[in-house]
Amino acid sequence: MCGVPQGSILGPLLFLIYINDVHLSTNLKVLTFADDTTAYTSNKNVQSLYRETNEELHKLHNWLCSNRLSLNINKTKHILFSPRTLNTNERLLLNNIPIIRVGQNENEKTTKFLGLNIDENLTWKRHIEILKSNISRTLFAINRSKNCLPFSALKCLYDTLVHSKLNYAIVAWGNAISVNKLFLMQKRAVRIIHKKKYRAHTDPLFRQSNILKLQDLYETQVALFMHDNIHNKLPNSFDVQFQNQNISNIITRQRNLNLFQERPRNKFTSNLPKHKFKKTWNTLSEYHKSVDSRTMFHSSLKKEKIRNYNIIEEIMCNNPLCEECHTIIR
Repeated sequence: MCGVPQGSILGPLLFLIYINDVHLSTNLKVLTFADDTTAYTSNKNVQSLYRETNEELHKLHNWLCSNRLSLNINKTKHILFSPRTLNTNERLLLNNIPIIRVGQNENEKTTKFLGLNIDENLTWKRHIEILKSNISRTLFAINRSKNCLPFSALKCLYDTLVHSKLNYAIVAWGNAISVNKLFLMQKRAVRIIHKKKYRAHTDPLFRQSNILKLQDLYETQVALFMHDNIHNKLPNSFDVQFQNQNISNIITRQRNLNLFQERPRNKFTSNLPKHKFKKTWNTLSEYHKSVDSRTMFHSSLKKEKIRNYNIIEEIMCNNPLCEECHTIIR
């Protein structure tokens, strides 16, 4: 009477067509990814925010009923984003059933969204802790096998099992305060694939293996993101957040490639993408900002960052009985 057989080839496509008008049923902003739907809105007043959202959720519930769809309330959660934890007795209801809240003072501290563990203050502590745990288990396996594998195989394992985890959505969490914990794990991984001692200097290892440090990886991905934005290769939803407002140079009558930066209201907003990404772009050299090719832009930026890593030269002393050497960093 309704629906298609589960596991059919056309099923996913028909489902996407079927729910394609869900955003027309509510004034909430809706994000959809396959069968995962997220609605969001904002308001400076918490009471007004909950009241308006409950009204919109009622409309969304009517749309679900009209389309003979049911929503699993046990898998539905809401999170209140704010620089600090807000304690409120307000609740979100769907068909008069309370929706679970995620927060510091709740049973669930974080929620998972497309592979990212998000908390209400956007500190990314939980996400980084999970990444650290996953990479630690990976490094244990690589360390056990390093003596029977060549460097090329170890580098391949690093790219597949470590780099892929560090690089995934790094533009979202790469600016977190606790990110240094992951950088220590990355340095440990580089020492392992090069079969070096625990306290070996890592700069020449990063340079030799053509691997970017975590902070440089974050800045490179942010720069790529802004490059795509400036060349209109991002979805239209980013147009409001990152407007390509160039500052004209009145004296020389030449175009300045810097982006206009609004003054952030506080420290919390200064670390948000709207401000941080523009700041990162403006720190690039004029050459990089003028490169149109995405491939060339990425390649030249990566080479420049790796070129700045120190090279270590070990100079043995003249005494043949001396087992120590002097190290020069340049």
